[in-house]
Amino acid sequence: MIDCQKITDITALQRLSNLQSLDRRYCKRITDITALQHLTNLQRLKMSVCYKITDITVLQHLTNLQSLNMSRCLYITDITALQHLTNLHSFSMNNCTKITYITPLQYLTNLQTLNMSICDKITDITALKQLINLQTLNMS
Repeated sequence: MIDCQKITDITALQRLSNLQSLDRRYCKRITDITALQHLTNLQRLKMSVCYKITDITVLQHLTNLQSLNMSRCLYITDITALQHLTNLHSFSMNNCTKITYITPLQYLTNLQTLNMSICDKITDITALKQLINLQTLNMS
C-alpha cells in the first residue's frame, strides 16, 4: 500500500485473516487502526510515516508479528501494547519523538534489531538490558 495518502479507512482489511505482510507506509490520513487486530497471522507490518495514528493498543493482538516498522509515527506516545509481541525480531521506532518510556520493550527478548534513533525524549534505557538476543541497536 505504498502511496496510500488518500486512504482514510482500513476497515476492509479486517477480513484478510491470512495476510502475512502489510505495508501501510505514508498512509497519512488514517487515524484508526482497529481493523488490524483481526490480522492475527500478520508477520510483517510497515506503518511508518502514518502521522495521525496516536493509539497502537490493537497491535497487542498481533502476536505472530516478527517485524514492525513504525518510524516517523510522530504522535504515538505509548508503546505498552508492544510488550505482548514476544515474537518480534525487528522493531523500528526511529523519529518517534513523543515516546518517552520504553520499559515495555524489556519483554521483547527475541528482538534482534532495534532502531530508536532520533527518539530524543527517551532518557532511561534500562529496559534494553533484558534484550539478550539483540544484535543491532541504533540510538543515533
